[in-house]
Amino acid sequence: MALLELEDVHTYYGEAHILQGVSLAVGEGEVVSLIGRNGAGKTTTLRSVMGLARPARGRVRLRGEDLTRLPTHEIVRRGIAWIPEERRVLPNLTVLENLKLGMLGVGTSEAEAGSRLEDVFRHFPRLRERVDHRGQFLSGGEQQMVAIARALVARPTVMLVDEPTEGLAPMLVQNLTEILAAINRGGTTILLVEQTLEVALALSRRVYVMDQGRIQFQGTPDELRKDPTIQQRFLEV
Repeated sequence: MALLELEDVHTYYGEAHILQGVSLAVGEGEVVSLIGRNGAGKTTTLRSVMGLARPARGRVRLRGEDLTRLPTHEIVRRGIAWIPEERRVLPNLTVLENLKLGMLGVGTSEAEAGSRLEDVFRHFPRLRERVDHRGQFLSGGEQQMVAIARALVARPTVMLVDEPTEGLAPMLVQNLTEILAAINRGGTTILLVEQTLEVALALSRRVYVMDQGRIQFQGTPDELRKDPTIQQRFLEV
């Protein structure tokens, strides 16, 4: 049984039919990437999992439990964390305060909070150095680290990561790719939306290609590399 599963999900924004029967599955311990051009429906897929865009039809399940009608805070409690594309680091709070916010909704004791913070600082030593700095004074790369670390302190079962490398310098992209791989090796399952094809292929066990609200391809990174037709039709700008 898949850990996270979407079955025939249809999601609308007003009259616009954005997701048109999306089905995908993410197995325990996998990194699965959802790729495609801008406007394909990738972010809406993540928002549909989180209950932020409510599916009109279809089902979202975690370990077989139907999440489709649950409020977002209950979905978070069940172990799904969302790292949005725009990061949403609170500008007037310090790094530490932003991270503590990530533990608020999941009932973390004081002793456990210290251990969770230590875990994320091992992944992000830069944040330990910047722990007292306010969000507004962090670089784009540091803000992205805070966004991922804030999700990670909740010890999620699944992390939904939306465009983590967007706007980052190549060296930071490489660094972040390695950190996401390490987080996955530590046991966190990841559903990744990523614009940079090589990052998606390097991290993922399987990929789904999306276009106009539908899944157009699913397979391994190697299978996608060997299919120039899919790349040309759905991935090239």
